[in-house]
Amino acid sequence: MSEPVRCWSCGAPIESEYQRCPKCNEAAPLAQRGRPWKRRLFQCNILGGFDFSGGPGEDVELVFELDKVTVVHWKCDDEVIPAEQLSAVDIYGPGAVTTGGGFIGGGFGVVGAAVGIAIATALNALTTKTSLVTFIRLAEPQRELFVHYGILEPGALRVELSPFLSSNRLTQAPHIQRDSHA
Repeated sequence: MSEPVRCWSCGAPIESEYQRCPKCNEAAPLAQRGRPWKRRLFQCNILGGFDFSGGPGEDVELVFELDKVTVVHWKCDDEVIPAEQLSAVDIYGPGAVTTGGGFIGGGFGVVGAAVGIAIATALNALTTKTSLVTFIRLAEPQRELFVHYGILEPGALRVELSPFLSSNRLTQAPHIQRDSHA
């Protein structure tokens, strides 16, 4: 058994799935090869796929460890995917998406304009909603699973899962769009 991960500031032990020290709230040290590491992605929602248990709309938890990913189902048996069986782990999506709002206020005269602007501001505050849209694709040679994860944007999730992705050589090349007119 390896030595527990310790806080770089106060020396307190930090469990592998935690990102902050429970004693002093400093950030946990970066993951290292040979040390325990685990990240739980709560509130994932199955979008679709092929040959996995569950179905679209089911809430699941994805548990990433250095050597495996576990799909925790609440209605059927959990599925453990050894990292060496994964052909790809894709993390993508638009990230923060804002919907609603769009009201523009106005009126006749200074008082009318002020009232119209105040009403539009209130309506925009009530109807504007920002949500996070991040998709995760787990692919094996003969099956794949697509889930939605609405807690971190794709870039932040990529950083969070970096120890798993790099230790299993599942890194993604950035998608670069070039201007065809250049």
